[in-house]
Amino acid sequence: MAQYNLGVAYFNGGGTPQDYLQAYKWMKLASAQGNEHAKKSISIVEQQMTAEQIDEAQKLSREFVPQQPKELNPFILRNNVVNPQH
Repeated sequence: MAQYNLGVAYFNGGGTPQDYLQAYKWMKLASAQGNEHAKKSISIVEQQMTAEQIDEAQKLSREFVPQQPKELNPFILRNNVVNPQH
């Protein structure tokens, strides 16, 4: 759901600069995870894009590799609660 929400933020320019390439990428990734809202929203994003932009956004989504943090934050999340004692 977070990937879809990020895509919506990029599409609307809410809290981020409006960026249809990034919106498409994040919605495509969410769609691959089974998010039905993302699957339906991709066509709406595509309507705002040129064919070249769609090609570039597809490339971005194919090449995306999630990064693992190198170091854990001292506030480790345990059971969905921030534990400041670690």
